Amino acid sequence: MGWQYTPYFFPLIAGALISLGLAIFAWRHRSTPGATSFAALMGCVACWSLGYAIQLSFIAMRAKVIQSNINYTAIFVVPLTWLAFALQYTGHEKWLTRRNLASLSVIPIILLGIIWTDSWHRWFRTDIELVAIGGKFVVMQPTHGVAFWAFAAYAYSLILLGTGLILRNLIGSASVYRSQAIVITVGTLIPLAANALSIFHLVPFSGIDLTPFSFVLTGAAMAWGIFRYQLLDVVPVAHDTIIENMRDSVIVLDAQKRIVDLNPAAQKLLGRPPSQIIGRPSREVLTAWPALAEYAQDIIEAHAEIALDKEGAQRFFDLRISPLRGLRGGPAGRLIVLRDITVRKRAESELNATLESIADGVIVFDAAGRATIANAAATDLLGTREDEIVGSDIREVMIGVVAQVEQAVINAALESNSLSRSSIKIPWGQKTLSVSAAPVRLDSGEVIGSVAVLRDFTHEAEVDRMKSTFVSIASHELRAPLNAILGYTEMLREGVFGSLTGEQHDAVKRVLANTNQMMSLANNLLDQARMEAGKLSLTLSTFSPANLVDGVRQMMEITAHTKNIDLVSHVAADVPPTITGDFQRLQQILVNLTSNAIKFTDEGSVSLCAYKPDLDHWALAVSDTGCGISEEGQKIVFEPFRRGEEVAHKYGGAGLGLSIAKQLVELMGGEIQLESKVGKGSTFTVVLPIRPT
Repeated sequence: MGWQYTPYFFPLIAGALISLGLAIFAWRHRSTPGATSFAALMGCVACWSLGYAIQLSFIAMRAKVIQSNINYTAIFVVPLTWLAFALQYTGHEKWLTRRNLASLSVIPIILLGIIWTDSWHRWFRTDIELVAIGGKFVVMQPTHGVAFWAFAAYAYSLILLGTGLILRNLIGSASVYRSQAIVITVGTLIPLAANALSIFHLVPFSGIDLTPFSFVLTGAAMAWGIFRYQLLDVVPVAHDTIIENMRDSVIVLDAQKRIVDLNPAAQKLLGRPPSQIIGRPSREVLTAWPALAEYAQDIIEAHAEIALDKEGAQRFFDLRISPLRGLRGGPAGRLIVLRDITVRKRAESELNATLESIADGVIVFDAAGRATIANAAATDLLGTREDEIVGSDIREVMIGVVAQVEQAVINAALESNSLSRSSIKIPWGQKTLSVSAAPVRLDSGEVIGSVAVLRDFTHEAEVDRMKSTFVSIASHELRAPLNAILGYTEMLREGVFGSLTGEQHDAVKRVLANTNQMMSLANNLLDQARMEAGKLSLTLSTFSPANLVDGVRQMMEITAHTKNIDLVSHVAADVPPTITGDFQRLQQILVNLTSNAIKFTDEGSVSLCAYKPDLDHWALAVSDTGCGISEEGQKIVFEPFRRGEEVAHKYGGAGLGLSIAKQLVELMGGEIQLESKVGKGSTFTVVLPIRPT
């Protein structure tokens, strides 16, 4: 076989040892994305350098050819491992699928078969000769065939593709990653240039492949990158302009708690240039902020609020620490994100100060219905501690304090969201609380919670109770003498006590009208008192809607005729022939609405109508062509004892009829609607659910 000494042996061995050391180092960091492929790349380079040193040491042609074929086994893998490293380094590892790797491996496998059978077909080397270098040693000088040039095209395509990815990443990278990318690019271009010079015979040493020699420089560049820029400690996966432009401060720590990257916001926060931060231990950089330094030392994952002194002022930050993991799931470092919430904290402090100064109780709920803020007045009114309210649902707070019946009422109000429309009264222990709520919305309209306002209504509730009791007693006691007056007046009109003159007959008629009005007022007062006390109940029966409408029309015809007003009625064909409900109360509602319509209409007509607005409801509508109601008047028309001044002066009345009608309708599970224009008339519509018969 024979051996010969060449001056290239030791440089090639040095390059192989450097590459092997890099491969071992990368393998120890294999949890970091890109480290495994880099280890494979450096391993192949080490085999290539070592194999070429051995090849140059042989004298015999056959030995040189066999060793060259062995070398190509590693050389064929180099382009693929380089591309894999470049893809992982730049965050494109999603392209490293088994299918893609298998497709790219087809050419090296075919070439491996070709080179070991090259003596049969000469596709890889068309000719081989031994050339003496300076008369001291001989080298193998092949003439390349078509298979070699196919491999060259394949190899250069993959290497240039990977290099292009790294160069593109270099443009937008942060300083630490830009330095890493420069080191890697230089380390790649050196052997690429050396290989091009060798295969195109552009060097004076014909027959010498410069590529393995260049790996000495490549290995040195890579080693410098590893120890100077922590190459392979944390690689720039998903690091792009989004991170660079974030308002939040972002700091990246490696597994050794060193700061390996930070965005401009973090640089501004720390108040130091990257050259004084990158690569240094976090505890050393964060000495001015012990709280943050403590988090950066040993805590792997956290979410907290911390206060930091910045330029002589205290600022508050929302701190999030998240682990960074490699492809195998091992720890690769940590990500620290600091969001400045100083403005929010100050607003919260101002809000809390404002809430504490309010006499009414205020509770703020989140979207899930959990209390997040409760002022001192709220804890006093509810008779509980703040920590028992905050974090709890209002239903939990009621347990043991509010009766089961009242809890059911409150739960129903919460589910129907009726608290947001008006306040409700809640017996809370020995107190009575008035509670109202309003939704909290973002500018987009999204509801993110609600605010409840509590007021001590105990005194007012007692006054209301006494008022209701008085009204109930007074109206009840009024009914007896009024019934007597009605009875004797009817007897006078019928002539039981003798004939009446025309003047006396008119006087009796006026007495009857005013007594009926007084009786109606007494009945309304009694109904109002019963409803406020919650003692008014419905009596359900089956009746005909047509009979209800026609009966009210006939009842009110005389009143309408007296004012020369047309009174008409209509029942739509789709209205069920029978309905389940409280006939007497519905008649009371319809009479009240019709009476008002006639009262406020000086000319024109009044119409009564029954129809179905949808499949599940039926409606009663009373329309008139009267004076109409102003927008201001419509806001108070259903409130008890509330009337517009002009209406009260011209038409009289106690202002209870519409209030009672509305409460009765709501008791039946329906709603009453109003449409009105001044001078055009009004339409009151009662919409009720269709109950199963």
